[in-house]
Amino acid sequence: MKLKKTKFGYQSGCGMFQFIKCHVATNRNGYWKTAWRLTYQGRLISDPFEESLTYCKEIANGIMSEK
Repeated sequence: MKLKKTKFGYQSGCGMFQFIKCHVATNRNGYWKTAWRLTYQGRLISDPFEESLTYCKEIANGIMSEK
């Protein structure tokens, strides 16, 4: 899946998926870490604080293969 860089993270080439980059505080040491949110046609479909962009891409590829 090819991604295009956007203001908020990345978007799939077809525009159906958006990978939104955000920062969340960790509960262990109080530091900020990068988290990713995956939306499909505007609806959140991943864990709101997924740590890996790669895992979000796997979810999106799984949805695309079902269609």
